Amino acid sequence: MTPGFTFYRVLCTTPSDLEEERQAFESAVARFVEEVTMPKGVLFAPASLRPPIVASRQVPVIEANIRMCEFVLAVFGEAWPDAVFGGFVDYALECAADPGMATRNVAVFFRNYPQAAPEVRALRERLAGRAACEPYDFQNAGEFGGCVREVLSRWFTA
Repeated sequence: MTPGFTFYRVLCTTPSDLEEERQAFESAVARFVEEVTMPKGVLFAPASLRPPIVASRQVPVIEANIRMCEFVLAVFGEAWPDAVFGGFVDYALECAADPGMATRNVAVFFRNYPQAAPEVRALRERLAGRAACEPYDFQNAGEFGGCVREVLSRWFTA
């Protein structure tokens, strides 16, 4: 008989110009599952916004995914993306605050925050005051993969 696994869904929202980070997310989750959680009967199932998706045209579908995922990561670069990405963060935080939703944790990552556009900086400052939000800074996709692993590790042991 095959042992049962516990599944946790993880959604990563990235604008299309952060494709390298999206791929780093998927690789980091795969390595974490293989090395840490699978031997313990737990699988993190990653999902992300694969190009050529136009997020502003898929808001209902992406929000449905947010509602179904236990964990949500949002990633921002230096440039302000379509405003819909900020909306996804707010929506994920609303879902995390609702005990009737699957969403449990939200982490938001900022690449090169000191060089970020004023809108990105304002978002990070606004999120820093929200108890349910975990903001992180990183420099490049390689470092981002390590940050994802760190967050998954905390979520897994919580």
